[in-house]
Amino acid sequence: HIFYVENALKQTKHRSDLNSKFSLSSPDLVDLLKQMLEINPFFRSSAKKLLKHKVFDDIRDLDD
Repeated sequence: HIFYVENALKQTKHRSDLNSKFSLSSPDLVDLLKQMLEINPFFRSSAKKLLKHKVFDDIRDLDD
């Protein structure tokens, strides 16, 4: 259990790093990156779910 707690603490630090490294990017894009880069596979979003992310709304609209 200690392993999971340590990883969770590390991920929290890395998530805030993404916000600073991509400060000029849209918040939606940073959110997508966070979901894609989730280390724990139980919490990581599936590709199918990621493709439904708000970032891809314009691309999906082209298909209509």
